[in-house]
Amino acid sequence: MKIELEIHDDILTLKNLTEYDIKMYIAVALYNNKIISTGKLAQILSLDRYEIIENMGKYGGNFIDGKIEDYIVEYENAKNH
Repeated sequence: MKIELEIHDDILTLKNLTEYDIKMYIAVALYNNKIISTGKLAQILSLDRYEIIENMGKYGGNFIDGKIEDYIVEYENAKNH
């Protein structure tokens, strides 16, 4: 299934958002709602997994459920693969 999303330029300009920003907001929402993993997000969005993990906080990522050490290990594993 392919979903196309049209976002009016005024919204992007008003909030100074890019296509990357929109992808990350959607990715974080899917992750926060436990719908998808960071690995699958990376695959779908054609982004590096470590990049998603690294930038999730900027886009509202929620790591409260886990230990910070677990996320550090996940990030290091993603970065090295």
